[in-house]
Amino acid sequence: MKTLKVFFALLIFILSFDIAISQQDRNPIVEVTGTASISVTPDIMKWTIDIQNDNDNIQEAKTKNDNTIIKVLSILRTYKIEEKDIRTGGIRMTKRQYKYGEEKKFNVSNTIWFTLDDISKYDLLTNDLIKIEDAFITSTVLEYSKAIETREQARTNALNVAKEKATKMAETLGITIGRPLLITEEPIYDWGYPQLTQNNVQNYAVDMPSSSQHFNEGIMKIESKVKVVFELK
Repeated sequence: MKTLKVFFALLIFILSFDIAISQQDRNPIVEVTGTASISVTPDIMKWTIDIQNDNDNIQEAKTKNDNTIIKVLSILRTYKIEEKDIRTGGIRMTKRQYKYGEEKKFNVSNTIWFTLDDISKYDLLTNDLIKIEDAFITSTVLEYSKAIETREQARTNALNVAKEKATKMAETLGITIGRPLLITEEPIYDWGYPQLTQNNVQNYAVDMPSSSQHFNEGIMKIESKVKVVFELK
């Protein structure tokens, strides 16, 4: 039993000695974050148009829905919106039971998504679409056509910021930075909620009032945040 205790004590001593040696051999490091954002003006708008038709006769409801879709697509072609930028959903049919009474009514609906690459047409296009009965503009989202390239540039800028920060911190202590040991891209948080993508596209000052006279595409910020661990020499 005594021999066993001596063995474990010796083993603990050896492990402690190895840890101390490895810590001495390990180079010191500095961990920094870098954040960069690029402001751009959105140049495309993605629309969602919902088409709803109610009727006691399901065939009549479908016919009206089909005709409304034709009208919407005709207007989009008038504004030179290409076929590749237009997508339609499948038809949806439901039977409604009113809370009071036994009358049943059918609802037929469909959705059209399209991208407008000339935001200056927003006012005129809106005015034409709202004239179509049973067609409703349910969503308009501003985006930037070169978002991917801009995100890559923002990431590069963020890495440069991190490197500059680490360099200045090391110089203050009379040392220099070495090679990067770890590089990670951090999520961007907006109002306390993490974004779905590591490169956040934030939309600021986008004014979308009901009156088209006050429409303003505003400014978007494409942001990137990185964490880098540098070796110190």
